[in-house]
Amino acid sequence: QTDQSQIIGATGTRVVRDNTGNWFDPVCQSFMVDQTNGIFVSSIEVYFKTKSSTMPVTLQIRTMTNGYPTTTVVPFGQQNVDATDITVSDDASAATKFTFPSPVFLQNGIEYAFCVITNNTDYTMYTSRLGQTTLDGSRLISQQPYLGSMFKSQNSTTWTPEQNEDVKFKINRCKFTENTEGTVHLVNDVVPVKTLGFNPITTTTSTLPIPTPTPNPCVTP
Repeated sequence: QTDQSQIIGATGTRVVRDNTGNWFDPVCQSFMVDQTNGIFVSSIEVYFKTKSSTMPVTLQIRTMTNGYPTTTVVPFGQQNVDATDITVSDDASAATKFTFPSPVFLQNGIEYAFCVITNNTDYTMYTSRLGQTTLDGSRLISQQPYLGSMFKSQNSTTWTPEQNEDVKFKINRCKFTENTEGTVHLVNDVVPVKTLGFNPITTTTSTLPIPTPTPNPCVTP
């Protein structure tokens, strides 16, 4: 990746409109799933250059509409990492892993985006830009392997795509052992005991009208 680092926590990272909900200034990276039958994502790794000493970072996997990230987070697709667990480096070699609480299923042929959010201006992360050289100067960045784009926003709903820039990341997907037997343990929830009050059951009486029989049109009187 290049030596350019993208600020995650610009001023807009803080809530800018308290009366309209949570508006943040995240950085998002889109990607396309090209695996038959989709994938189950266990974690995503990103690379930080600087960090805060106190504030955590949140990573979300979001859906996309018309090529832009939405505010919809896919099931189980959110994880927080405390500042003490954020790893930084000067050469983009140290990754910080966001492991989701459960494997996140992503459909084949569908575009998604992961968004990195924090309420602090001290965080910077590594990105790459077409036409620039890598940090070690060994090669020129000449292609975008994931056909995605980086997005910036000041309110988490209006996005500006960076067509030639991408976040450095790694997506880890689950690999399952097929044609094997498994064991599932189903445990009932503990039902709380509730004591009924005095005479808790009541009944009512009513008289229903007797329906009038309908003549059979096929019978001749």
